Amino acid sequence: MERAQQTGRTGSLARWLLLLSIAGLLPVLILFTAASIRTQHTTGFVRTWLSFDAQSDTIVLLGDEGYYLAGFTASNIFLSNVFAPARVMTVDRTTLAKKVVTLDSRNTASAYWRYMRTFVDSPFIYIREGVTPSAFKASFHDMVLRIDTPVDFTTCAYLPSRGFFYRRADGVKKTQSVVRYKAEGEKQLIVSDNFNLFENDGKLIADASAEKLLFVFSFKNKFAMIDTTLRSIRTINTINPAADLHILQDSIPEEGKLVMRQNVPVANILACADDNLLVIVSGVQNSDLSDADFKSHYIFDIYSLNGPKYAGSILSRKLRGRSLQHIGLTGDQLLLFYEDAMQQLSLKGIRSP
Repeated sequence: MERAQQTGRTGSLARWLLLLSIAGLLPVLILFTAASIRTQHTTGFVRTWLSFDAQSDTIVLLGDEGYYLAGFTASNIFLSNVFAPARVMTVDRTTLAKKVVTLDSRNTASAYWRYMRTFVDSPFIYIREGVTPSAFKASFHDMVLRIDTPVDFTTCAYLPSRGFFYRRADGVKKTQSVVRYKAEGEKQLIVSDNFNLFENDGKLIADASAEKLLFVFSFKNKFAMIDTTLRSIRTINTINPAADLHILQDSIPEEGKLVMRQNVPVANILACADDNLLVIVSGVQNSDLSDADFKSHYIFDIYSLNGPKYAGSILSRKLRGRSLQHIGLTGDQLLLFYEDAMQQLSLKGIRSP
């Protein structure tokens, strides 16, 4: 199976890489829907299974598919939608009452809506799109999206205390880096000088509560903790001890594509973090998990970022008839977005000290 996306426009190799690696940002639009990826069976390790109260689960019907966690406060969680990035849904944590607003998007005509990502740091709302590139800012007070400073990127993350961090690909220097822009100029940290797109594909995510920046590789059994001042990066192995695969890739210039030569399974499908806890949806079956349970459940590997260290894993039964598209974490509440439904799963009592 080829993993590729046609750009729809001609350009340099860097532009093709930019569009392809957007998969780390919008898993629902390309291959990272957890129901459709190829997973791997590994017999070389045993997970520590954590018990949790499955009865604490709550399912909230959202009306449309494509929602994801865009931000939160002590009283509300904010959702946005990959198909309607100017739409923000506020969900009351206590009553689960929902309120949907649509921002005035008259200033966004030139933006590439398909690749937009919305972030809520109440009362402010930010939208970033790295292909055009475009950037917009609004607030819940005036509801009008106004042009902000654009930056080209493949994926981005937001920390309320630090602002935006951008993952960028440089086809000339053949590097991938994380960049932050401040008033005094650009600050850059080289993440990899191996320009194999697929080997280094992944998700740049933020732990807003602990003010930490993470990069979770999709095809490697690793994640990285990135210093928010962009001075250093620390790579940590996941629970899976299997060696990383070397992924061969080919370019098809006339079609504007990059493709894999072989079918490589995804190790880390989705990821989220908050308050020093990292949760990864794993595509790896371990030796003590039956085939039946592997097919009917999602595996969530949990890591404490204090250390860091592996804290254990949980199994959550798949929601019948719906595919898992996004996950989010706020405190001890894990949010699973199944198309038009949001499942709330309590991790209270299993957080690693």
